[in-house]
Amino acid sequence: MVVILQGEDQVNLFRAVALKHGLSLYLKTGMKPNSNWTLKNMLTTITLYTGEVYNVSKKAGHKALADLNKLLREEITDDTTH
Repeated sequence: MVVILQGEDQVNLFRAVALKHGLSLYLKTGMKPNSNWTLKNMLTTITLYTGEVYNVSKKAGHKALADLNKLLREEITDDTTH
């Protein structure tokens, strides 16, 4: 199956989903998805989506993950209603 992402919105949505799974992996296992995906980098990137600044801690990681999940649910709901 081939998925074609059309437009910046779809690329950003894919990036947010990948970030969600990467942060989830880190919080559950302590493993980074790759060497550049430090907790600080993931939280900084999530800030771009949510507008909220997160401290670098696992507690903040859980909050960021919850915020990102909420944002993605809203985005997916908006896309299915249009």
